Amino acid sequence: MKGKFLLTASLVSLSLCSAAQTARTYAITGKSNNNFLWADIKQIDITTGKVVNTLFESDKTTFKSRSLDMTAAKSTEVHNPTGFGVAACALDVRNNRLYFAPMHFSEISFLDLNQTEANFTTVKNHILPPPATGFYTAEEDQFTRMVIAADGYGYALTNDANHLIRFSTGRKTTVEDLGSLADAESNNGISIHNKCTSWGGDMLADAFGKLVVISANHNIYTIDPASRVATFKGTITGLTPNYTTNGAVVDNDGNIIVSSANVFDGLYKFNFKDLKAVKIPS
Repeated sequence: MKGKFLLTASLVSLSLCSAAQTARTYAITGKSNNNFLWADIKQIDITTGKVVNTLFESDKTTFKSRSLDMTAAKSTEVHNPTGFGVAACALDVRNNRLYFAPMHFSEISFLDLNQTEANFTTVKNHILPPPATGFYTAEEDQFTRMVIAADGYGYALTNDANHLIRFSTGRKTTVEDLGSLADAESNNGISIHNKCTSWGGDMLADAFGKLVVISANHNIYTIDPASRVATFKGTITGLTPNYTTNGAVVDNDGNIIVSSANVFDGLYKFNFKDLKAVKIPS
């Protein structure tokens, strides 16, 4: 798989974003004391697992923010742009931006990586209608997977796969809901909508226009954005018990690197052809 690659996260999770051409990988993580608040943005080395640079710490970093969406103002202010946790992010190599979606708010924002200070822009608020009760986005409607695809568009997918969002990354901003994904007939009853097997995880993109979803429970689907058909490709093997696959990137050799937000067991890699995971020493 060549081109632009990136990752997103899980039901609750850690997110990775990467571009193979530049060997840059970003993670949205919790604190070192195992705080389950995935709100800090870091650049990491996926060959060692070490942090290269910390771009944003939710409780420390001074930041600037603006919104391109003038249609609605937030009714509740959050303390930082990453809100109460992020499970989906995507690296836009062309514009040097890190796009992401806070789990509890139906919106898409980006961090401008061209700036030395933390500079955030909200692209769109209230992408999905607000819940009938309460302010925060329901679990099924949270964006937990995101990628910048070969066509230059960004794609974000809700947990329940009922909303595939496409957004532009150029000067003219567009955000549209393409609708629900459909299971391919060849899936034999394995559904991308199933909460137990197919929610969460991350999303990648190949050079030929297809999206690749890796669910938190190790299932892999390819998606044609034009038809919105999700085809089950198999299940990752070789992972340790309780290892949820919450983040995914592609390295320069075409291997898929996955991370877990659930256990401290390092990173694993596998080939898309056989889906057999091998632990990366780190």
